[in-house]
Amino acid sequence: MPLVAYHSCADNEARKLFHVLAAEFDTERPDLAWARAYCDMTTDPDGRHLDVRDRLAEIHSRYGREHLVSRSITAATPCILAAVEAVTTALERRRQPVLPPSRNTLGKPRVVS
Repeated sequence: MPLVAYHSCADNEARKLFHVLAAEFDTERPDLAWARAYCDMTTDPDGRHLDVRDRLAEIHSRYGREHLVSRSITAATPCILAAVEAVTTALERRRQPVLPPSRNTLGKPRVVS
């Protein structure tokens, strides 16, 4: 299945092309959609990490404000920002230091808050 069909909030573009795409692609898993949006919207076309707002500006600059991609990205911006925030929060939680088992009465590692 082509990954590009599931780029960040691509359903906004797909609505404009629904008659062409509807039969070709299944609905994607929400958790994968958010992870994909995070990766797509925090990486520039050359693979460098950047802020999501800079990425949005880059897309508008590349396509122009009236292009279908720019209009779709504008409509999807709340979804994109929510996805990036959710994944960023999840990643930050995963990066919390873990105490060794000997410091925990249950003998299991625990996250330090």
